[in-house]
Amino acid sequence: MAFNLTALSQWTEENTDLLSAQILGTDVLSEIAVRTGVSAGTVALNIFSADFADADRACGWNPSGDMTFDQIDVAVGDRQIKQESCPATLRDYWLAARMAPGEQGNEEIPFEQVIGDYFLKGVSKNIEDFVGAQIKLQVTGANGAGVPAGAAALTVSNAIEQLNNIYDALDAETQMRDDVKLIMSPAAFRTAVRSFVAADLVHYNFNDGQQDIYLPGTNAKLVKSSGLVGSDYIAAVAGEFVVFATGLMDDMDKFNMFYVPSDDIVKTTIFYRRGLGVYNVAGLATNDLA
Repeated sequence: MAFNLTALSQWTEENTDLLSAQILGTDVLSEIAVRTGVSAGTVALNIFSADFADADRACGWNPSGDMTFDQIDVAVGDRQIKQESCPATLRDYWLAARMAPGEQGNEEIPFEQVIGDYFLKGVSKNIEDFVGAQIKLQVTGANGAGVPAGAAALTVSNAIEQLNNIYDALDAETQMRDDVKLIMSPAAFRTAVRSFVAADLVHYNFNDGQQDIYLPGTNAKLVKSSGLVGSDYIAAVAGEFVVFATGLMDDMDKFNMFYVPSDDIVKTTIFYRRGLGVYNVAGLATNDLA
């Protein structure tokens, strides 16, 4: 039986849409600001705010207040994944797992879509890990973030108090924003939810599936990040103050899979850019744990 890869060579042209879905579709990225079309290297992202001071009405032109422009420097790196696979080593597996009964004469083995999804999920995991690790690196007491006294790893008995202490360490303006996030490891997230349930502070509608979880009595949404797995670190941030920078606007960000007949090898290349900057760290908070 021949192993037909004709469809693979047609399917594996550049597919930026698939790559975009993975880079822009992770849990943490849906909660922070994203800037696309950013070049590799150190990039200054512009941020502005305005002071809307008013005054008594009077004739003439008497301006009040200022519009302030600021920047955060984001180091954006070019990243790559390159792998190769021998179709012969996959043949028995895909014949057994992907062909339905009665299709023994079908020589088209539709593994390219499954393998493509596998690679793209890997990109998603890399991005998620990167974002969590960068937040931990940048939102620290040493960089000016608020750190509550007596910070400790979450347990079911202390999670509500510990999370409230971190929230209270935010400056007043950040607390009043509608995009406050408490970013933590999946284990800490689960401990917090167990603590809320034990205190009868959260309820689920099982018909609707799992709902968003907020720290009771606050506007802070709990967000888990794989980049904090194994860490007790938690950060309270304004989502718009955490900026993820990527490309996705040119051929420097692409996903290719192609068959090389001379080597009988399927090669996969993924190129993408990533960087993260945090604005106004002094207005944010963390428990500053390892």
